[in-house]
Amino acid sequence: MAHIQVVAPKGRLGYLLSENLDDDFGRARGEAPLYRLDMELSEVRQAHGLNANDVAQRYEFDLRVGYTLTEIATGKAVHAGTIFSNISYDSVTQPYAGIAAAEDVQNRLAADAAQKVSLQVSAWLAGQHAG
Repeated sequence: MAHIQVVAPKGRLGYLLSENLDDDFGRARGEAPLYRLDMELSEVRQAHGLNANDVAQRYEFDLRVGYTLTEIATGKAVHAGTIFSNISYDSVTQPYAGIAAAEDVQNRLAADAAQKVSLQVSAWLAGQHAG
């Protein structure tokens, strides 16, 4: 897994996801990668529990990550999958606290999604080397 190059979409969530995956894979930075992991993110934030003023009391953040593992030498896609992750959090009234809560949710989503992608990719690689 140390020879997988992670390619994530631009943006904070993509950056966090790629950093988490590089850590999970133990990326060998001095060596040429054998595989490239391309990802596509889709995120949705939904308001829940509206109060009398139509202000949300909770939010749910849903993330879908579609990924494709490509063998660099041949350019052939060898494995693909999709994972889903969601986290809910309380709404806050202070602006700074709201920003901090949203960033915390992105951190937790990226860590959860990276773990799920890492497990699926490692299971596939283990199956390739077992037989």
